[in-house]
Amino acid sequence: MSEFFLKTYISAKLKAEALAADQRGATLVEYVILAACMAAVAFVLFGTNGTMRNALQGAITTINQKLDGVGG
Repeated sequence: MSEFFLKTYISAKLKAEALAADQRGATLVEYVILAACMAAVAFVLFGTNGTMRNALQGAITTINQKLDGVGG
């Protein structure tokens, strides 16, 4: 997952440097900040110990336990 963030960061940095002198550079910086925030939220939700990952894992475990009880 960190490889994705590294590639995203490098891409955004190169684009920001290329457009630094352009008037649209300020807009690009805003988009880079927005992308960084979205990446951080995604990492928190879906990361190694993310909230969403834990919730999904718990739901799947519950379903498996209930299905095991039905078959017995």
